[in-house]
Amino acid sequence: MNKILLSPNSDKSKDTTLELFRSLNSIHSNENLKSEIEFEKGEYHFYSDFCREEFFYVSNNFDSLKRSPALMSDFDHLTIEGNGSEFIYHGEITPFIIDNCRHIELKNFSIDWKRPFYSQGTVCETHEDSIVIKISPDYPYRVKGDKLLFLGEGYEEELVDGIFEMDPRTKAPAYLSGDGCGSGFIKTEFIKFDSISEGIVRIHYPFNKRPTVGNELILRHYKRNCPGIFIKNSSNVLLNNVHVHHAGAMGVIAQFTENIKLDNCSVSPKKGSNRLFSTTVDATHFVSCKGVVELKNCLFENQLDDPANIHGIYTRIKEKLDPKTLILELVHSEQKGVEIGFSGDSVQFVNPKTFQSVSKNEMESLHFLNKDFAVVSFKNEIADSVDIGFVMENTTWIPNLIIHGCTARNNRARGFLITTRGKVLIENNHVSASGAAIKISGDTNNWFESGPVREILIQNNYFHDCNYGPWGKAVIIIDPEIEKKYRSEHYFHKNITIRDNVFDTFENAILYGFSIDGFCFEGNEIKKNENYKAVHNDRPVIDLSHSKNIRIEDNIFHESTLNNIFKTEELKNADLQSVSSDLMLPQ
Repeated sequence: MNKILLSPNSDKSKDTTLELFRSLNSIHSNENLKSEIEFEKGEYHFYSDFCREEFFYVSNNFDSLKRSPALMSDFDHLTIEGNGSEFIYHGEITPFIIDNCRHIELKNFSIDWKRPFYSQGTVCETHEDSIVIKISPDYPYRVKGDKLLFLGEGYEEELVDGIFEMDPRTKAPAYLSGDGCGSGFIKTEFIKFDSISEGIVRIHYPFNKRPTVGNELILRHYKRNCPGIFIKNSSNVLLNNVHVHHAGAMGVIAQFTENIKLDNCSVSPKKGSNRLFSTTVDATHFVSCKGVVELKNCLFENQLDDPANIHGIYTRIKEKLDPKTLILELVHSEQKGVEIGFSGDSVQFVNPKTFQSVSKNEMESLHFLNKDFAVVSFKNEIADSVDIGFVMENTTWIPNLIIHGCTARNNRARGFLITTRGKVLIENNHVSASGAAIKISGDTNNWFESGPVREILIQNNYFHDCNYGPWGKAVIIIDPEIEKKYRSEHYFHKNITIRDNVFDTFENAILYGFSIDGFCFEGNEIKKNENYKAVHNDRPVIDLSHSKNIRIEDNIFHESTLNNIFKTEELKNADLQSVSSDLMLPQ
């Protein structure tokens, strides 16, 4: 065992970057040994000045030169032990980059920034065309003309995605506030500022929904450039007791990685910080991984997007060069330059309107022309049924997924987004999201996130107060983005079982889904509370269409839901294997 011990500096603010750099270099010179870098418990600071720098394409984030004090390439059997240390970052840094590594363990430390990438202010006044906020000295800024500039360490930024209202009482997004106080993502040129006094700023904009005096506004002024932990082309990665309090993008983002586990980790604001935000977007995100992705006993809260998103990437056919060769396009701006796959990978071609697979093949070679286009040759001739504009999915890089014992709450948008063909188990979790708790989709036209589900079990979970924001039709949504006119006898998702869960929320809508072959909803208890005012009580508890092989039985529907339980469209009697409940369904 090759072991290096690092100790905290007596001057807590001293930069530890070079010490870590030298330690990693020393380990590379003994690459045949298992290695460990151990930090004695303490506070360690990392600045961008002496970080290593490389260009990376990071899926669903922004591609750029990334500076990192722990840029680990080609390591094998390396452990970083924090012993409960706090790692504090300064400026535009990605704390950990794991590139082409095997058997990596990060454990027992936290990640935070001295000056976060977002700011926060308290609503003092609201008017028809303006609001007044008080900004804490923790978030330095200046007003230049009618612009508000936020001062970071080594950078300054205007608003990027506008503002977002939080309720300090619940520590969650304000009820039905949505982005930009109901106005969506507000373009910077349409919003004006002026300084009233030190720390007091007036925002001029006719917001669709006035925020509540005393609530907090999160001021979003940074792009997705600095994730907390970025993992690519690696295998057997374990994050154990790692706590991401903040990051200037996603907390953990992994792509083309085999076997990754988060055990007793969290993405959550540091206690005592008074922040109502953690990461600026998703807590965790897994793109084109394989093996097993496991989230165990984790806490995800106050991130300004989803706690977890698991998917592949559809690439679009731009040209046919010969019977075995295509030019493929990475379409979405946040997928540019990301790997498509490798020689020997299995693929399928999909009609983007019907989502139906029309042909299978195997990749033989791949050459990127640039970040937009790649030339791909295949083992067999491309079928005549495959047209320009169809999309390709890599079916080798698909993971099995286990999410168990986790808590997800107080975040913008939804809960767990799942589009993977592997076996999926969602068990013993507690989820409260401002949108849907679970979303199973598929998209060939916008985000190009690929993957029909083939076997998913959702059991023994507690779903509490979902959809108090504008991000979902029901607690669980199964909604591949297929236009109604293109839904045929083909079913996109298969074998979805929702069993023995408790749904305790203020709206009727528990399940909305379509294009499913094999659906079971049994042994669930549906409660109704008054924690928020219901807005869509006209929606049924279960709303299914264009699906078959459906079984709904042995569920407990409390009296308050009995007036509107079940709605079906485009279902034949033979599609419903059984429908029953210990409380009778209305006739």
